[in-house]
Amino acid sequence: MITAIIAASVVIIVLCAAVGLYLLLSGGSKSPSGGTQAAGPSVQTVTAAPTVTATAAPTRTPGTAPSDAAQVCDASVTSAGSYQHSAVNGVTTCPFAENVRAAYNIAGAPGTVNAYSPAKRRLYSMACNYSDASTTLIVCTGGDDAVVWLY
Repeated sequence: MITAIIAASVVIIVLCAAVGLYLLLSGGSKSPSGGTQAAGPSVQTVTAAPTVTATAAPTRTPGTAPSDAAQVCDASVTSAGSYQHSAVNGVTTCPFAENVRAAYNIAGAPGTVNAYSPAKRRLYSMACNYSDASTTLIVCTGGDDAVVWLY
């Protein structure tokens, strides 16, 4: 997706440059007496399109609750997205994990999400990433040493 945006931007820049060059070269075609001068040599700019190489995303197996989870949470809220379950370490609560899960499903990709902790009554930032290269299990860490797993 990003490469398509970059490619489109390059094409737009090249087109703008070509139009600007054309206007610059054709802008002085009238003589002071009102007649037209003979056309000068034609200039054509040709730019090769960038090569875009797509790489396949690694195949990931569906994640499951990790064995080191202190508690597997029941999904209290159905949310759109790939992750429908959560688990926590002993430092945090399932209502917070459910808020992390909902925020991650909205974000849709690894990164930082903000989630509200009903127990602490405050917003926490959680860094969420794949647990490893072979599974879809997401591990979110942050807050006061909280760990939330999404699967």
